[in-house]
Amino acid sequence: NDLTVGEFHDLGDPRAMSDLDVVMSVKFETDADYKTYQAHELHLKLKENAGKYLAGPPVTYDFWTK
Repeated sequence: NDLTVGEFHDLGDPRAMSDLDVVMSVKFETDADYKTYQAHELHLKLKENAGKYLAGPPVTYDFWTK
């Protein structure tokens, strides 16, 4: 329902993923919306292609939107 894209903003947190240039945050209104997104063909292709870059321990990524 809502996609936010932002650029990294350094707030001094040592866990921050400062080596990444962009963050995308997706918001869902319902569980059904989330499940539809998870099963969508384009999302599955994104996971297949970007999965190796997205795996890892929890981190923070502070960002400002424009």
